[in-house]
Amino acid sequence: MNEYNAKQDIKFIREVLNKTQLDISGIGMCFIWIGMVNLFGEVLKNMGYVFMNTQEQVSGIQWKMLRSIDSISFMLICVILFIYFRKLFRGGNDISKSILKIWAVLLIGGKVFTKLFVNLALQEQTGVTGEFAATLGKAFSFLYVIVALTVLGIMIHDKLICKGALLGIIVYCLLLSWGQGVTVAQIHGNAVNMYSYDMFSVFVLSFGMILLGLYTRISGRKKRGNS
Repeated sequence: MNEYNAKQDIKFIREVLNKTQLDISGIGMCFIWIGMVNLFGEVLKNMGYVFMNTQEQVSGIQWKMLRSIDSISFMLICVILFIYFRKLFRGGNDISKSILKIWAVLLIGGKVFTKLFVNLALQEQTGVTGEFAATLGKAFSFLYVIVALTVLGIMIHDKLICKGALLGIIVYCLLLSWGQGVTVAQIHGNAVNMYSYDMFSVFVLSFGMILLGLYTRISGRKKRGNS
């Protein structure tokens, strides 16, 4: 009797994990859209920096428009998460819903916390430079995604995702110690620099999210084919 109950428990756990993985694969497009929004925003910003670098004078409106790209990207990501959470809410299990909630808290709540922490706590109290604040913001965003990836990998028992998150941390730390960068523009006499770890952070937040979405969708199709 105990052996039978144990087998039934194992079967139930496997069914829950499979259902969770299928749910996550169903919202793989959510990760892809988030990555595409981040990528498009970064491309627009760098094109704006290049354009401004050719101008003798940069107006306040041009600078505000460039600075607003991050806010627009953030609002689009909020909309994307809301849409896919509604889809998942209809048929997803509690574990997959919890995973998406964690992503929402880290990507949305983390962004709000970073803005408040950098702008209010650091820039107002310690007077750090805008360049340092931007770099710190990218570092926080990278950390939030790594934490969310780790949680996702653990909860769906996916070793590749966990290893990818660990590799990301190692690469980021190596690039941080290397500290090489390039100047992308000169605006109002101030250099706009992008360092190697910033570039890697942008890569993870854009291409990394797109690859995650493709991977979860492919994994889900394989499981459907095996079932």
